[in-house]
Amino acid sequence: MHSRFGGYTWKVSFGVFTDADGLPNWAALTFPMQSHLIDQASKIIPSTQFLVNVISRRVRQLMNGHRPLVEVNLRTGLADIALMEIIEGKVTYEQTVGFVAEPIGPRPPRTGDIAPDRQAA
Repeated sequence: MHSRFGGYTWKVSFGVFTDADGLPNWAALTFPMQSHLIDQASKIIPSTQFLVNVISRRVRQLMNGHRPLVEVNLRTGLADIALMEIIEGKVTYEQTVGFVAEPIGPRPPRTGDIAPDRQAA
């Protein structure tokens, strides 16, 4: 995703989607963020590095099934949802001394997955 912020252009991608032939569909990877949301969020989190990290962590959470904390339209991109959550004060950050790993629980099995106790040895 391309966005203009502070004179720099940066790109964020959210996984690889494939088309019917199994080839990467790069058009599905890019959703333009709305610049007015970036401007408003940068007033709340002035550090570009912190803002990018908060957005990327929240987008990862949304991709893993977390629900949005704000009301969104059907076509609202994940990064825009994260930006709106920051603007409305639903998502904040705190600066820590060391690295804090994000807790990610195990995903529930998908339909068609073989249960671990039934897999062949």
